Amino acid sequence: MEPRDSRSGHRVAYVSLLALLATDLAFSFVGRVAAFAQPPHRGHMLTRTRTKWPLSPSAGRLSISSSSVSATRKCAQRCSTDTSCRMATEDQADENLAQVWASSISTKKELVPAIAEAAAKALAQLPEGASIDLALIHVSSIYGNAERLEYVVPELRKVLPGLSAVVGCSSAGAIGMQGKGRVVEIENRSCLGLTLATLPGVKVQPFYLADMDVPDPFDPPAVWKRAVQLRDSDIPATDAGGDAGARGKAGVGEPIFLSYSTTASIDALGDYMAGMDQTFPRSQKIGSIASTVSSLTRSCVFFGEGGTAGTVMEKGAFYREGMVGVSLTGDIRMRSFVSQGARRVGPTFNADKVDGPVVKSLRVAVRGADDEGQDDWISPALPPLAMIKQVQKKLSDEDSRLVQTNMLVGVAPELIGNTANEMMAISTGRDHFVVQGVLRTSLKDGSITVGDSVEPGARLQLFVRDRLAAGDEFQAALLAYKRRELLETLASSSGEGTSDARDGNGDIEEATQNVGVVDSAVSGPPSAGDEGQTTPFRAAGALLFPGLDRGRTLWEEDHYQSSAVFKTVPVPLGGFFTNGVAGALSEGSRTTLFGSSTSVAVFSPITARRTTVEPREGSTTVDDGSDARGVVVGEDGEEILGDDSDDFVVQRRDVKAGRAVLSGPVLYSVAESVAQPRNTLEALVWEKEAAVDRSRDRWPMSLLVSRCRMFNLEEKNKPRDVVAALINGKGNGGVAILAEVKRTAPVTGKLRRGEFDVVEFSRSLEGAGVAAIAVNTDPKFFGCSYEDLTSIRSAVTTPVMCSDVVVYPYQIYQARLAGADALKLIAPALPAKDLMYFHKISNALGMQCIVSVSSAKQMLMALNLPGIRAVSISNRDMATWALDTSRVERILGDTEVQKGLEGKDITLLVEGGLQTKGDLDRTKAAGISCVVVGEAFMRSEDPAKAAQDLLV
Repeated sequence: MEPRDSRSGHRVAYVSLLALLATDLAFSFVGRVAAFAQPPHRGHMLTRTRTKWPLSPSAGRLSISSSSVSATRKCAQRCSTDTSCRMATEDQADENLAQVWASSISTKKELVPAIAEAAAKALAQLPEGASIDLALIHVSSIYGNAERLEYVVPELRKVLPGLSAVVGCSSAGAIGMQGKGRVVEIENRSCLGLTLATLPGVKVQPFYLADMDVPDPFDPPAVWKRAVQLRDSDIPATDAGGDAGARGKAGVGEPIFLSYSTTASIDALGDYMAGMDQTFPRSQKIGSIASTVSSLTRSCVFFGEGGTAGTVMEKGAFYREGMVGVSLTGDIRMRSFVSQGARRVGPTFNADKVDGPVVKSLRVAVRGADDEGQDDWISPALPPLAMIKQVQKKLSDEDSRLVQTNMLVGVAPELIGNTANEMMAISTGRDHFVVQGVLRTSLKDGSITVGDSVEPGARLQLFVRDRLAAGDEFQAALLAYKRRELLETLASSSGEGTSDARDGNGDIEEATQNVGVVDSAVSGPPSAGDEGQTTPFRAAGALLFPGLDRGRTLWEEDHYQSSAVFKTVPVPLGGFFTNGVAGALSEGSRTTLFGSSTSVAVFSPITARRTTVEPREGSTTVDDGSDARGVVVGEDGEEILGDDSDDFVVQRRDVKAGRAVLSGPVLYSVAESVAQPRNTLEALVWEKEAAVDRSRDRWPMSLLVSRCRMFNLEEKNKPRDVVAALINGKGNGGVAILAEVKRTAPVTGKLRRGEFDVVEFSRSLEGAGVAAIAVNTDPKFFGCSYEDLTSIRSAVTTPVMCSDVVVYPYQIYQARLAGADALKLIAPALPAKDLMYFHKISNALGMQCIVSVSSAKQMLMALNLPGIRAVSISNRDMATWALDTSRVERILGDTEVQKGLEGKDITLLVEGGLQTKGDLDRTKAAGISCVVVGEAFMRSEDPAKAAQDLLV
């Protein structure tokens, strides 16, 4: 397969030559064959009639002048032997055309309309008549199976008929521009991201490699060049095997490689990265692993080349294995970094006994004083789990908790015999670790299993991931990028530029050596202006590839990383949520696969091309104003029903959604539904269903049931009576308080600055006189967990209730094993039969239930439960999260409710928005003397005093 220039397109040239053969009988038969067999040089492109996009079927027709006929004849005769042939044609006039990138995203629920909408949005950002040299497409796997996804490339070509190269993959979420100056991240929903680029001066060559076609890493360079469809003349002479075709040409960058791999081809991806590093040591390589919304769905990649590849029946459209990629050679450079977002804890270890990826024993290691930097093994070898227990004893409580719940292991690559930068890292005591998850642990021998094979003596380091540390690292990398950019600009404006700004200013390297901003190599002086004047890096487009676990789940807010990148680099930004990223940690280091990390790549022309473009005639920036949040409220402008409406129903997640599983060094999928939650409560329910699915993969229901039996036999676990505590726990003011512990709230976010100890917090409230404590164990929306409940229950003597969105019996057993004395059931989230069933199971396990209601209908449903002892009336609308303090009066004033309460010994509570003594007085006036108070305590600097003031 011949490489193709990014603008001329050989297919157009072939058609041109055929036209010439038909009209010019003076050409000899031999000359005609020679002219057709060798495509014209990139500098001899035939002129094409420019038309407005989208093109009509007749658009793009050839307009052949006599001068272009003559030029093409001469080119056809010379290009086969003279690769430096540069005639004065249209291509020379294009040397100062701007390189333009465009990005868009669509959330339409049908595939074909989504492709059309994304293409229309992206085209609106390109200049009139621009050729589209590259398309990157990221398609949510929600859109369907192979029979539907194989139409992605053909459908894209229908709306972009002049498209040259297409590569892409399936995804669990996409990133793109949505309106002017607004970038969004869409996770686990129907979405399609599209990035388009017009790249004058750049040769764009897509390629596809099946697993069996990936060469051996140690094969000769010629084999690898053929595999990725590159010729020696495409590669600058400074790289491996470059020849005179590109030698000495100013502003020619080393080839840049972008690849997408399926999850089934990770092993082949490792060989690919190793072989490409051997063949193209000065080139930058970045890549991502395709992802899916459901782990039950196989990932795929998309490929299209020229004007015909990518049809359904033609090979090259859609693959379930292998990898696709594209090389960019010429007037382009890339600046990138990988952010692992993990923080080191504890000492560095040496692997003592290993068996492939299984680490059986470790030793604590320190740097030796000898010149070779060998390690002194100073501690006896211990199984990893035993060693980790020792480390935890010396860590802070917070770090110890993170090791217990979110531990990662970093393995330092073998550095001996590799790059100068890696050798320098050894001599200065700095390690670059490839951080990965622990796949499994063995209680039998204390071993741990990681994602890749570990060599004896390899350096290992424990890491933990927390939001603050991950954010600090990501922001530091962006700051290093910005500083390098500013220093290059200053160097250029002062006339002190060099052939590479990194060589001319030591501060730049110092600013980025610990962050890992990597710049692509350039052959010859990157100058198109005054002699010796460095052209600064001028971003034209960017790509962002975050791991599946680096979205809202980690950052606790929407669009965190994309907004941060766009603020630093305000250019069109595209990308997707990936199963893993490939890149280099530092300049000159090897290309490595990283799980649970984020990769950022920014592209710039090398020469001083124009940076402004003419807007497309009659086009406007498309901004549909659609809501890109994880929780969609009021979709399609429909009025949201309150949770006290008789018509209010919480729909359950699509039963066809899969589960999320941990397999390999990365989290492979996050299960979600095709539909979007219509209100806040529905979002809470769907998230809880997905979380329970993940838990079931690790701890089956049968295991929880058997453990509960044993748990209830121990005297210390005997349930405490919550209702009795509320009845007997009234303060001087005649009110009993059930204090709710939570770190965050769905709408208001974080409730307390910094980290705080929930155990000490609960103890202080108990000392102030609260009757009982409730722990909201939803980590995503409320920030606490079952581990917090267990710790609090062990530290206080008051009853402790588990406050959660219970949608499965599985959660009831989880709550009991965590030590819960009582369980909260949310009536608007459950059908009547489930509410009765869950209440019965809870009572069988010894737990009392407090049923939360928000309407008279739900109140009657709760009152019909056999043995019900407590009901809590919520002032909060669970559909909108708005407060309505009149609900208590409305519900208690309902005649059917009044009849239902007659003759029943039921303790009533009120929850939601209770902040002051006046709020409690109004509650008492309604005849209720028990209240649930949460945010008022969480926001108080002195929660104990706040509780005492309410109880007086």
